[in-house]
Amino acid sequence: MADEVASQCLFGVGNTYLEGTPTSLSFPIVCDGFIEVNKHMFADVMYWNDNKTELVTDETHCEEWPYNNIYTRCDGFWNCPDGNDELNCPLLNPCSPDGFECLSPETFKITCLPAFKAGDNHTDCIGGTDERFYCRNKRNTIFSPMVRYRCFNSSWCIMVNNRCDEYIDWPFKDDEKSCQRLSNIIRICDEPAMSTEKLLCSLDEGEKPKRKVYFSLTERSHIDLQPQSMIKSNNRHIFINKKLDRNEAWFCNRGIPFFFGERKLTDENIRCLCPASYYGNRCQFQAQRVDILFRFRTFDFRMVFEFVIMLIDNTSQIHSFAQRELLPMRDCNLRVDVTLSYSQRPKDNSLSYVIRIDTFNKLTLEYHASWLFPIQISVLPVYRISTILSLLNRPATIAEYSTFGCVHGDCVLAVNTRESFYRCSASWSGVDCNKRIDSCNSAPRTHCIGSSNNRSICVCPLPMFGSRSYLKQSSCSPNPCENEGICVPTDVRISENNFTCLCQGGSTGIRCKYRQSFIEISFSKANYVPDSVYVHFITVLHDNDPIRAIVIKKIAYDQDSVVIGMPDEFHLAFIDINKIYYLGVIQTDYISSKYY
Repeated sequence: MADEVASQCLFGVGNTYLEGTPTSLSFPIVCDGFIEVNKHMFADVMYWNDNKTELVTDETHCEEWPYNNIYTRCDGFWNCPDGNDELNCPLLNPCSPDGFECLSPETFKITCLPAFKAGDNHTDCIGGTDERFYCRNKRNTIFSPMVRYRCFNSSWCIMVNNRCDEYIDWPFKDDEKSCQRLSNIIRICDEPAMSTEKLLCSLDEGEKPKRKVYFSLTERSHIDLQPQSMIKSNNRHIFINKKLDRNEAWFCNRGIPFFFGERKLTDENIRCLCPASYYGNRCQFQAQRVDILFRFRTFDFRMVFEFVIMLIDNTSQIHSFAQRELLPMRDCNLRVDVTLSYSQRPKDNSLSYVIRIDTFNKLTLEYHASWLFPIQISVLPVYRISTILSLLNRPATIAEYSTFGCVHGDCVLAVNTRESFYRCSASWSGVDCNKRIDSCNSAPRTHCIGSSNNRSICVCPLPMFGSRSYLKQSSCSPNPCENEGICVPTDVRISENNFTCLCQGGSTGIRCKYRQSFIEISFSKANYVPDSVYVHFITVLHDNDPIRAIVIKKIAYDQDSVVIGMPDEFHLAFIDINKIYYLGVIQTDYISSKYY
């Protein structure tokens, strides 16, 4: 399974030769500067000087995923060729934030090497501590993580513990210089004592951390973010505390405080996690925003609607957005709360802003309706909107002059204000819909509305989701609904088993398991049409009393017939009209999906 996933996800369909692939390929090892997949093939390519562009490893196509990320930063190992992931780490790097420790080949003393000289394919330091990828990716050393010491002015790499062993490995003799103690009894990296020993022993990659646990919340008093090899020399941790005193609890105002380093109430040792409504190093500033609260009403309860709520200025720039997928038969009484913020702090008061809510038919991805809510009082830091959105059975009205001035789109009327505006077609934006959205590299059958902060805004077909519709709802894959029922997830963030089945073709039940039978009652030849009818369904049991179910159906004022569905088994059906009973159906054997 791991090989199959790696073949399809990392290297494309068709690449089945994965020599050296780990049995468990976890996400953090991808693009981490260490080759773990196809390592043997990479070594062969290095030996024969073949074209490396045809070889695919876990370190290929890493342009979109930087080496410096949350999994690699400040872990004591160089994951970037220039060491950028270990640059701004004051606990591990005394030369932070502008350089790295370097054992000078001239004085054999530790100095600070400017950061721009690291990873430039020119060795400036003894042991090659500024060019760590050289020995890491050599053919004869790629499988030996302890062979990382590069002899000066040479292409020869030796074990770090071979330094100061009273044996000269290279004519420059740098491996036997600046040795305060000889290691004929103990290897220097087993118990490094001197600063030069600690620096050179950091080249040893034999203790590279295994990144498998991504994130966890435990009951421990602290979480060690550093590898075990670093904890001995530094006992500073990040503390997660259950109890804080009053000053600590209110240090971040509306945010959540956590300590970085020693537990001291200072700006250097405490960080704040701010909610969306506040920002600043202590969450002391209230963000300018718009709070929207709405409910919706519709007569079409068997439709799936996608609401796209956008904060737009008069230049058609989308500052922020939110999307909600709603099913009337399930979410009719749901109150939707959305908070949208401006892209600038503070906001540009020379622009005018409006909240636009677009609605789409989720089943067909067709546009349905829009609402416009102008921000009328711009001086308010928080602008609140509370409304009820009424959805009509038909799509929104297209204005007569819809083709005038609009290049790629239609001129539609807002439901609430009857104000006309240009609604752009898929993959187009701008005031006149004349700007193509280049960032909409989405999946097929996706309706791209626009983009905000370099993120595309897409209406995805069921059961897909995500900014580009490439992710599939886990709760609806495979489809748990029977009889061609449509699976509508309740919320992808809550539960994999939380979904609603939208039954089709007369089926019913939680998973559309049962087929309904229908009885049509017509009053076209009658003298009058009653307001409602009662139908009594009787199910005959051979070893027990009969079961009776009553269905009440109102008749619309402009109709002269009514259709009543029954999902359960029945043998008799009596129609009750003003206490007068008529035998409608009698059958010895129940026949499902029958129309009477």
